[in-house]
Amino acid sequence: LWSDSDWGSDADSRRSRSGLALELLGGLLIWASKMQKTVALSSCEAEYMAIGEYGGDQALDEIMVEGVRAWWQPIVSNLPKGEDTLAARVKMFTSGLHGHLQPLGITEDEEKIEIKLRPCGSGGRLISEGKYEGKDAFLKIKEPQPMTYNRSDYPVYCAHEYAMEKIDIEENGKPFIVVEPAENLGCDDCSLFIYKDPDKIPLKYYERIGMKKP
Repeated sequence: LWSDSDWGSDADSRRSRSGLALELLGGLLIWASKMQKTVALSSCEAEYMAIGEYGGDQALDEIMVEGVRAWWQPIVSNLPKGEDTLAARVKMFTSGLHGHLQPLGITEDEEKIEIKLRPCGSGGRLISEGKYEGKDAFLKIKEPQPMTYNRSDYPVYCAHEYAMEKIDIEENGKPFIVVEPAENLGCDDCSLFIYKDPDKIPLKYYERIGMKKP
């Protein structure tokens, strides 16, 4: 199964077009091409919609992880290393979040740094603007699963947070950040936690995405 999309190719609607081809033993069995339901805000989002429509959740999960890996790994690898670099790492990470053009709330306790997105300027903004509602709604992942933190009807854009955590655990044994999505996505604050001692990240953050804590 091959699935792909362009981005904003229709000059009138700016919608992307999804296409698929199914081959068996080198022979083409099925092909299809259709306009996506809504306007994707990036080429990445257009790809997720195409995979979600045609490939199903497993294919979307695999593509999501590999797509996020391409930009998340360089970010994590370029963060300052060492025992006394927590403040520098938090400062460098939050400087990127300011690109969302939304306020951040940053607090600290004995265990961790909490960064509140007030509200989230990417996925949360799409929800609050109604992009996941109506006949032209963006893709939602229907079934509870690790990619959705075991929530149903989960906005596809928000699933990249799961991928970030999974990639970090695979590569480094522990995530740099863990995410607590808002109970009411698009309205309430989402939180990002950076643990001062990554070994003290609670087990639940591993189990919810089907990973084992080292």
